[in-house]
Amino acid sequence: MPNIRFHPMQNVKIAIIADIHGNASALTAVLADIAMQNVDDILNLGDHFSGPLDARSTAGQLIDSGMISIAGNHDRQLIELAPGNMGASDKFAYDQLSTRAID
Repeated sequence: MPNIRFHPMQNVKIAIIADIHGNASALTAVLADIAMQNVDDILNLGDHFSGPLDARSTAGQLIDSGMISIAGNHDRQLIELAPGNMGASDKFAYDQLSTRAID
């Protein structure tokens, strides 16, 4: 059963983000904008890290934010595939990430 953060009848403002793909700079900008919008919670729909950018900083921001994050297809590949079986962008991200970020 999911952890419900709000009463079902409560009026809640939720920001939805997705497809960050390791773009820590863009995530910083988006989170700053969300902070100005009086949002109650953020839902991250996945594909957090894979890409030739900055998976490590992206992971730090996501972990620190405490937002709800759902694993996308690239996130599942980072968890399920052996590094030698990953595509180039997944492997690039995997090599930057700590065990905590992958878990």
